[in-house]
Amino acid sequence: MEDVYDELCRCHDKAFNKYPIGQSLFVSHLFYSNPKFFYDQKIQTDIRAIEYSLESNTPLYTTVQKTPAKIVDKFMMYRHESDHAIEYIKEEKIKEKKRKNA
Repeated sequence: MEDVYDELCRCHDKAFNKYPIGQSLFVSHLFYSNPKFFYDQKIQTDIRAIEYSLESNTPLYTTVQKTPAKIVDKFMMYRHESDHAIEYIKEEKIKEKKRKNA
């Protein structure tokens, strides 16, 4: 597992300033490993809670003051990194559409 992490970091360093790290990992990890080894059940549960909160426009906690700082950090990280992954997917779909139309 450590060698996979080292290779992903190397790939990110090579593309530094070209792509955000979340997007780099989203794309690159499929070349080096099975994604299920990176999926932690607790993290997946947190992501589903955040997605539900965003889609239903309901807060994770009753007030901002009652929301633990770690939850706010996870929320912000998810929003930031998922935006890059979504943007990458959109770009790939546009490229694919152009290839089909060419």
